[in-house]
Amino acid sequence: ETLEQIARRFKGLLSLDIGFCEVASLQDLVTPLGPLQRLRHLTAAGSPVCLQPFYRLQTMRWLTQLSVLDGAPVTDEENADAQMLASCGDSLRPRPASVRLGVWLRKITGVRALLEPVAKEIVAEKRAAESAAAAAALAEGGEPPPEAADPEEEQDPISEACAGGTLRLKIQLPDGTWAA
Repeated sequence: ETLEQIARRFKGLLSLDIGFCEVASLQDLVTPLGPLQRLRHLTAAGSPVCLQPFYRLQTMRWLTQLSVLDGAPVTDEENADAQMLASCGDSLRPRPASVRLGVWLRKITGVRALLEPVAKEIVAEKRAAESAAAAAALAEGGEPPPEAADPEEEQDPISEACAGGTLRLKIQLPDGTWAA
């Protein structure tokens, strides 16, 4: 059934999961669901519409009755941002000066395969620099460096590359600019 048919047939609908469907535009999502004033929970995760810029805020802007979107509660701060977005019209200005993005790398599938080759390169460069520094110290008559950890006890390269520091990622924004 289409969203229009669902909205006509179930006028008192409280929760709707249309995740991984083929809805691709915000208009195709919010127009048929707008009349469902009792709708509180909506899940569209996995659908192409979720890739639209400001999808979450735009959805909250048009479906103000929602309390949970894609399994995450709608916060007062998000509602305020959705109202600000509504007041900006199509210009989508002003944009925030910064955006905080929290990512749990262990929860994202495939991250290890993406990061491990880079981490191995970083660790190899770090070890080569340490070896060169140790050789230079010995050549100058210094003390030999402390014994390294047993090579049999190989650490996780991602953990080792990020130890004592921060993993920095670059993300391409919908407008094509890069944020670091």
